[in-house]
Amino acid sequence: DALVLFQRALEAKRGQSPSAGSGMPVDDDTAALLFGLARAQLATLSRLLEQEPYQNLRLAFDYYVEAGDVDAALAVAEHPMTRAPYIDLGRNKLLAEALALVPPDSLHAGLLLAGYGSALYYELADYDGAQEAFGRALAIAEREGDQALEMRVLTYSTEVDLWTLNWEGAALKGRRAIELARGLDDHMFQVTAMYATARTLAAMGQRQEAQRLTEAMLAPAESLRSLTPLMDALWSNGTLCRSVGNWQDARGFLERSAVGRAESTRANSDLAVLNHQVGDLVQGRANVDWLLENPPAGVT
Repeated sequence: DALVLFQRALEAKRGQSPSAGSGMPVDDDTAALLFGLARAQLATLSRLLEQEPYQNLRLAFDYYVEAGDVDAALAVAEHPMTRAPYIDLGRNKLLAEALALVPPDSLHAGLLLAGYGSALYYELADYDGAQEAFGRALAIAEREGDQALEMRVLTYSTEVDLWTLNWEGAALKGRRAIELARGLDDHMFQVTAMYATARTLAAMGQRQEAQRLTEAMLAPAESLRSLTPLMDALWSNGTLCRSVGNWQDARGFLERSAVGRAESTRANSDLAVLNHQVGDLVQGRANVDWLLENPPAGVT
């Protein structure tokens, strides 16, 4: 609903502008609408490679910086952004510019450094730079006794450790991030930390703990009404159920997770395996045919 309303409001603004179109001048109202639209787009994102939310964040951020409204610019920069592995969507540049606006040891710097570390790894494959940023952010969190910042840093760091196969480190950080998120009643970071930690534990062969985490993900993920955490929770439960031969529950979770092209790709991949495992070769072939007809972005 918010997505539609922000889009209608921006269309109304364009209709009032003598240069209506993509080059419409940005003012206070437009910047606020762009930031609102970007948040709604990120919450309903069905394809991780969509660039429009990040372009809208950049337009709002640039306006606030030029207008001298540092608080508003920081609100844009500090908003959690969906990661897209190894695609440069411009998060690292925006966050680097935001860091230049704040004292280097401030809580604002800590929040920005947490996101900056994530962006450095996912967008530029800069693992060393990511670890340096995480270390600086964690030092600020510990000095200030700020558990929300510690939770954010550890969650992002857990995700990077998972991708780089640093499983012991990921499990340790992830468990602490989950504990903090539960204590702070932060459902978004609770689900994100659970997702990365459960995948880590499953890879390490600790399936029972991984399954407990994936089951616990569902309630907070559903409460968020945001696409990415809900799809992550459903997919995690589906793949773990499939791994132990619980075909019925696995199918239910995976079919529910097939929302949007990116999620349908992930779900159809696992459904193809599941259907072949249970001997339903016709449906398994249909899943494979769908994948061949709908390759992920960048795959030909």
